Amino acid sequence: MLNLIKKDFLIIKKTWIIVFIIALIIPLFFDFVSAKEGVVVPAAITLISMTMVLSVMTLSHIYSQDEMYPKAAAMITTVGYPRDLQIIERYVLAYLFYLYCVCGYALETLVVSSLSPITMAAIAASLCSYTLIVSLYIAVTNKFGEGAGRYVFIAVVMLISIGPSILSSLNFHPNLEFLTTISDITITLVFAAVSLIALAVSLTISLRSYRIKEL
Repeated sequence: MLNLIKKDFLIIKKTWIIVFIIALIIPLFFDFVSAKEGVVVPAAITLISMTMVLSVMTLSHIYSQDEMYPKAAAMITTVGYPRDLQIIERYVLAYLFYLYCVCGYALETLVVSSLSPITMAAIAASLCSYTLIVSLYIAVTNKFGEGAGRYVFIAVVMLISIGPSILSSLNFHPNLEFLTTISDITITLVFAAVSLIALAVSLTISLRSYRIKEL
């Protein structure tokens, strides 16, 4: 497993340091912009933005390199790394990206007091959103190819960018006051359950697709 992770980092060796730095700049940028408006960006939204930028720029590059050199996967399989392990490694890598963003943001909140404090609810919400998006991306990519997976990220970016504006123009303002009556523990457990279900479905699809894929 560790060797597979090292292999993927070697694939993105020319860009990963820059991408990791960009992810850490995002909270500072949000803080700078929101300060002018007199608002504070919730930690969950900041974490989602950090993790999505990091994932888009790394996973997409790794998968594009896989398709560029298809025989590499066959060689990795022949030297003792089963197909299932190769798939699981990508999910582990994705969650290592998330862990990096959480730790990085937590350290930034210690230095920049105006950043929204990180809470269990924020971690649960951001992790659930991240799991849904990344699980969809990895499953689609393994089944249909990197090109199809790229459309998933494009759709997500467009949804995040113009979704609020569309809802506002449609005068769509759902009443979410009922959420204030639910405890943080309950919300966290719901997010955790949704994340586990999405991850299980995605992993099952990816494993079945890659087992029958011609290398």
